[in-house]
Amino acid sequence: MLTQDIDRRIRPAPAPRTVDTPPALRLLASLAPLSGAEFELVRQCARRVERVQAGSILHPGGEVATPRLILAGWACRMRTLPDGRRQILGFLMPGDMIGVRPGSRRLDMDAVTAVSRVDSADASPLAVVAEDGTTAYRGLARAIESSGELELARLLDQLVRLGRQNAYERTAGWLLDVHARLDRAGLVEKAGFPLPVTQEVLADALGLSVVHVNRTLQQLRREGLLQLQAGRATLPDRSRLAEIAGRV
Repeated sequence: MLTQDIDRRIRPAPAPRTVDTPPALRLLASLAPLSGAEFELVRQCARRVERVQAGSILHPGGEVATPRLILAGWACRMRTLPDGRRQILGFLMPGDMIGVRPGSRRLDMDAVTAVSRVDSADASPLAVVAEDGTTAYRGLARAIESSGELELARLLDQLVRLGRQNAYERTAGWLLDVHARLDRAGLVEKAGFPLPVTQEVLADALGLSVVHVNRTLQQLRREGLLQLQAGRATLPDRSRLAEIAGRV
């Protein structure tokens, strides 16, 4: 998959994982080496927190009034058809952004809704860095650019997933993607990671019925490839999941 290839290429020194380093900063630091000044700029953004509950609209679509940086929780980009059916195009997790990258304006035209409780911050300073690429924040500008590359790659992988893979393959690949993304942000602990999505949300992301999602998750659990408990997931055999998802 394209995301996997880019993910392998974008691997600077390990991101800091200290207690006071927020996941969003860990994610950005995993995409490019950051200076002390760049760390501080992101920390300043993270101090201006806005919290919304699951189901709330973070961005209604169209032009972005205030760029946002996701600090905690999950949101999703989606389109809704006139009859109420919706397609989730992708998920936003800690470290992801709305309206920050100059090249993301078309993608930002789609609505963004909170999947879980979401903390976000005004990312206007990051948008300025992305726009002018100042020498003082070159590492941060590169991290923002790399974030955009990964989001585009995930969108292309989503097209392949929905167009050519069956439910079993789709789910395996999606779980691997989530694990890799949260690992960058330092949110994988003892091989487990948060999975705050309902089966209905997952169905809308994978283009399946809720019944089909339930059957597929049960199959993965029976085969020892997935453990789910209290909103957390563990993937005991990621190599096998990679085989199922066609990533060998």
